[in-house]
Amino acid sequence: MPKLLEWAFALLETSTNRGTLPHAIIILNRSDSDIKDELWTLRAAKEDLLAANSHVLESIDDRLVNCANKWRRRGKQIDNILDLIHCYYASFNVVRFPDKNNIFLLAQQVTRLRLLISKLCEISYLNKKEARFLASADDFGFYIQQAFTHFSCELDYPFDFKEAALKRSAMPQNIGDHTLRLAIFIQAQFPDKTGLWIFERLGFMVAACFLYECVSYRQGDYI
Repeated sequence: MPKLLEWAFALLETSTNRGTLPHAIIILNRSDSDIKDELWTLRAAKEDLLAANSHVLESIDDRLVNCANKWRRRGKQIDNILDLIHCYYASFNVVRFPDKNNIFLLAQQVTRLRLLISKLCEISYLNKKEARFLASADDFGFYIQQAFTHFSCELDYPFDFKEAALKRSAMPQNIGDHTLRLAIFIQAQFPDKTGLWIFERLGFMVAACFLYECVSYRQGDYI
């Protein structure tokens, strides 16, 4: 558990503008098959692991205590280890795996893990879509390459996801670029419509932009 938080702390300190938080799943491998049946459920396994690590915030010299105090100063309520975990992860889950001798139970737990991963992937997809940070396979490869290049040259300066996004898709420089970007966005929302249909509806907005430009900044230049 402390390692999970140390990794999260390092990740947060070495990146900015992430958009969304990751999900954490801990696998307790080769668990004793003779434990109570309820401890094989996701909820009980999580509660049991949290209870076993509740002491990590009690040591006054612990780095995690300093981290918790930092979040408290930012207005976060940190009463237990789970509160601190949620500062770095969108969700936290635990799955127990038995040894290979209990094949039936192993298959059951593998199914639980698969369903959990599928559920969290769907949630992560929707959150990234809402945050407008949904990346394609090509985008993901681009961010990986940018991060690799960044940390190969600079270890003390955090990697900025927003800066990398601007390199991938630069901000429009003029009204023509803005209009084209808007037209492409509308086309994605209405794939069956023609370009003529799109620009007929954009015409009023573009004309209004030109009128605003003339009235506000170019008085006397146009009749």
